[in-house]
Amino acid sequence: MKIVLEHIGGNSHPNVDRAREEIIRVLGFRGTVSNAKVEKSRVVVEFDVSPQWDLPLEEKIDYLRMWMPAKVKSVFKVVDLSL
Repeated sequence: MKIVLEHIGGNSHPNVDRAREEIIRVLGFRGTVSNAKVEKSRVVVEFDVSPQWDLPLEEKIDYLRMWMPAKVKSVFKVVDLSL
């Protein structure tokens, strides 16, 4: 899966590590971050959903789509969350 973040105020390039750490914090046991990069003015963070999370895949995706935008700190705005 990947989540696209927009940094609120400023250039997103220096904030790739901060975005990666934010998604690691938000995911917790639910997954692991595999990559983070800048695309135009946004930060794209790719992550793998944990197979040990005891829910069907579709429920995991629905949960993450609702939950992650609410849990990401105000420094970033969630633009998209996709497979």
